[in-house]
Amino acid sequence: MSDGIGNALIKAERRRQLQVERWTAEHDDEHEDGALEQAAHCYWTAQNAQAEPPGAAPGWPSEWPWDIAWWKPRDRLSNLIRAGALYLAGADRALRHNLLDLQAGDLAHVVTIGDEIDELVRGRSIAHRSGMNPLGWEKYPDGVMDWHAAEPPNLTGDRHERRAGMLRACPYCGSMHPADLVAAIRAGAVGSWADRKYGWPHKAYFDRIPNPHVGMLESRAAANYEVPGYRKVQDGFDPHTGEPTYHWREEGRPAAALTQGKFYSVHLQDALTEERALIEQHLGIVFHFGPDGRSVAWQRWEPPAPLPQDDGSA
Repeated sequence: MSDGIGNALIKAERRRQLQVERWTAEHDDEHEDGALEQAAHCYWTAQNAQAEPPGAAPGWPSEWPWDIAWWKPRDRLSNLIRAGALYLAGADRALRHNLLDLQAGDLAHVVTIGDEIDELVRGRSIAHRSGMNPLGWEKYPDGVMDWHAAEPPNLTGDRHERRAGMLRACPYCGSMHPADLVAAIRAGAVGSWADRKYGWPHKAYFDRIPNPHVGMLESRAAANYEVPGYRKVQDGFDPHTGEPTYHWREEGRPAAALTQGKFYSVHLQDALTEERALIEQHLGIVFHFGPDGRSVAWQRWEPPAPLPQDDGSA
């Protein structure tokens, strides 16, 4: 299996099924041969929550193997993640029952679905499809958005131009990109959790991030009134009087070698498997997001158990 976002999302959903939903191997073994694959196929072919295959009863496909209460299609991405995780569960069950041809077919489907997810979200963030404010939904109606590229400081524009450099960030929440965060952690950046005002560990702040704009002139302070040592800058005109308007801005100074940033936990859904593991280890918490991003569980990060040592008695 490739290590793309699709694969990471499928594996994360499979972990959630095992660790949060407690759908264990024993549970899966109770299903008839091919039932997991049937369910996976239903989600794979469902386009959205309103999708109804031709000739099906309203709201659910006729080949669905279980009670209708368990048929829960959502958006296309969520359906693909569920499908991939069900095929992965089917592959595990097939291996336990020595159904090797079925296992090979399941794993091939997982790869195909992972590639389909990669194509759907390539270079974009899916983290906020679980919820945004009305302005967010108006701007990003499918909950998927392009990352805002890093920007150098700009001291030549009006007051609304970015006077200090910006890291690559989510255009909705301002979070760092997980790949950039991993690179920063490996270079010595240190993170700590913010307060839990939403009731869960939703955000971490990071210090000692290598600054890609080091040495460039930047200005990190401005005011609407005269400040000694600040430069007066015209930023527009009063809409009522037509008179020019001004603000006062700190003179530029070279950007430091290290900077700060923030990371929102929901963007772990945008991370590759290895990236996500390193971020969770660094911050000490492992997260489990539902396939539609609307549910989340978390637990303390624990180091993997050591492999048993060969005592030479064999």
